[in-house]
Amino acid sequence: RADLKERADDFREDAEEYLHAARTKAGDLVSEAKKRSETLITDAKRKADTLLVDAEKVLTGARQKVGTVTEEGARVKGAV
Repeated sequence: RADLKERADDFREDAEEYLHAARTKAGDLVSEAKKRSETLITDAKRKADTLLVDAEKVLTGARQKVGTVTEEGARVKGAV
């Protein structure tokens, strides 16, 4: 009986060690996933900001071209 109790205690201790290791690993995985997701979100925000700036530049350029074409059209009408 003492031998069985000793083996049961050994199994319990092993199970506790495995459980502790599994919890630690799970915590590490969750932390790593959180860091990775934060990095992805930050990168996506930067790219979105860059796209907005680029779009604004394109719009500004298009407006300037429309203004130039309108001015030249007015000059042509005035010359005729």
